[in-house]
Amino acid sequence: MDITIVLALIGAALFHASWHAIIKGRPDKLSGLAGMNVVSTAVAALALAWVPLPIPEVWPIIAASVVLHNAYKISLARAYLVGDLGQAFPVARGTAPIFATAIAFAVIGEQPALYEFLAIVLISSGLLFFAFEGQGPGANVKMMVGGALTGLMVGLYSVLDGYGIRISGHGLSFAAWLVTLDGLAFVIVVWFWRGHGLWTTLRNDFAITLMSGVLGLFAFGVFLWALNQGAIGSVTALREMSILFASLIGVVFLGEKMTRGRLAGAIIIMAGVMAYIAGGSL
Repeated sequence: MDITIVLALIGAALFHASWHAIIKGRPDKLSGLAGMNVVSTAVAALALAWVPLPIPEVWPIIAASVVLHNAYKISLARAYLVGDLGQAFPVARGTAPIFATAIAFAVIGEQPALYEFLAIVLISSGLLFFAFEGQGPGANVKMMVGGALTGLMVGLYSVLDGYGIRISGHGLSFAAWLVTLDGLAFVIVVWFWRGHGLWTTLRNDFAITLMSGVLGLFAFGVFLWALNQGAIGSVTALREMSILFASLIGVVFLGEKMTRGRLAGAIIIMAGVMAYIAGGSL
């Protein structure tokens, strides 16, 4: 994988972890997610006037992806109710690279190189160190079942988005329409749940809402761009190194503990990233 893609995804991972930390710190997770979607939808909608309509073959992909993205966000908000940032985040994302790799191979015949496969295994293994760290047996079962289902959603939408942006013929058009429709659908869903109080919450937290929206839009934009450049499983795995940043944010700002298990997980994840860099330079 080209070093430019790796570096771009590392930057996206930092922004990805940052908006997750912001949402984790909000009293109402669903409203926080809805707020960042208001921002991303508004920005993406502005681009619609300058991009062509997606070709007919792409619309079903966008529709299915919108459903999966919304299901993921709802699952994420629920996961953050029962785990801290350093646990809920990796259990929600740790299985995603494996699912994405398997689905991409089964559906579109995409097979990662040997070094990419090794890196995917290392990164996912490191994430699972974070997921199991500090959990009791009962909590592990609950978190892992929910995390696996959420990881499956991430894997599915990653493959859909990667395939859609490749056949669309116009990456910016695909991204703008996907972000607009996805965000609009989620805001409507949360509005039905929260009622008009949603807008009061967003107005009172305008600065935080704006910040999380910009961070989320940038992170997802780079992810979509990278899906059009490299193997879907590899791109998904590299984005998950955001756990390194999420763990640091959790320790510094949210009072969470950096244990030996989490440190070991971080080292394994970094080994996976190094495998990408070394393999891509050969």
